[in-house]
Amino acid sequence: IAVSPDPAAYRNLGVAYKKQNKMDEAKKTIDEGLAKYPKDANLLVEKINFFLEAAHYTEALTYINNLLDVEPKNDGALFIKGLAYEKIGNEDSVVYYYTKATEANPKNIKPWNNLSAIYVAKANALVEPMNNLGNSAADIKKYDELKKERKGFYLQAKPYLDKAHEIDPNDEQINRVLKQVETYTKD
Repeated sequence: IAVSPDPAAYRNLGVAYKKQNKMDEAKKTIDEGLAKYPKDANLLVEKINFFLEAAHYTEALTYINNLLDVEPKNDGALFIKGLAYEKIGNEDSVVYYYTKATEANPKNIKPWNNLSAIYVAKANALVEPMNNLGNSAADIKKYDELKKERKGFYLQAKPYLDKAHEIDPNDEQINRVLKQVETYTKD
């Protein structure tokens, strides 16, 4: 830093401290760099990583927003913002930012996969209530309602899974989930 006091020097030193598990020094170095270069994308990413690793998602959002001010079409930042909102439990923002990430980079498989996972999880959450129903007429009616609701969630997931499959047709997890969705959405 004394020889070359630029953003890269602060980032590199911070990363080196982090690799040595000297987290206080790493954070201090990144903070010093951000004080001098508040709009440097690489320093912002390192700061965001500290918050994400500590599961401090609300705090991470401030720096993600700063990064998006610098790079509004950064699909990675948009994806991470969606992920932070997912951890916080704000589903509307999750879908919005994952969708924005797909618009910024349609070939990034992560937001497509995570969008599908939102609806697959909702569908899968209905399986246990369906299985816990009895054989009465009311239970059979409720089962059919839940089955229809589950199919609706799977249908919402399918376009996202199809796009993820298009990006990486060899992804085993995506192929497995896509088969599951296709099985439960057949008429």
